[in-house]
Amino acid sequence: LESSFTRSVATWYEAACGDGGHIFYTFSTNSQAESTNKGIWRKEGLAAGNYRIYVHIPQNCGPLNATQSARYTIWQGGALIGERTVSQDTATEWLEITTGPLAHSSLPVEVHLTDLTGEPLSANRKVIFDTVRWVKDVPQASVALENVSYDRTSLPGGELLKVTFRVRNTGNVMLQTQAPDAGDPGDGRTGYTYD
Repeated sequence: LESSFTRSVATWYEAACGDGGHIFYTFSTNSQAESTNKGIWRKEGLAAGNYRIYVHIPQNCGPLNATQSARYTIWQGGALIGERTVSQDTATEWLEITTGPLAHSSLPVEVHLTDLTGEPLSANRKVIFDTVRWVKDVPQASVALENVSYDRTSLPGGELLKVTFRVRNTGNVMLQTQAPDAGDPGDGRTGYTYD
């Protein structure tokens, strides 16, 4: 676990597996009175921007009977800014706990996880505390042309060819508009004639 991780004073179990070769775990509970384990990952010094937060689900720990209801909460400046409940009993190694990019200022951001999952202690489910990763979203514009078709296969000199296609936004930023604006469909004088 990274140095930004702190944990409550409680009974913890450890295993030599996970992202950095070490995890903590505890047993899940559905009772507030039995809940004693809490882990916090704190990230300071994030530049302003959009971030996605991922949690590591170890794949090399053997059968742990992991919780199906790990509730991660995201805090900034003492305010809850996001949360997600995920199954740690999955073959997916990195799970995003943000539902989309979160805009962060220079205030520290914390991810909290407790043993309070809604599963009874008798279910013997484990809550795994491993690595958290903050990934800055880098705007990327890209498109893919799909279903390209032509109205004919030959084109005499000076003629226009009608091309039909669909544009799919494959980037992570919104495409606002065509630029420059389309001209009159019958206007062959410009290269910017769109149907």
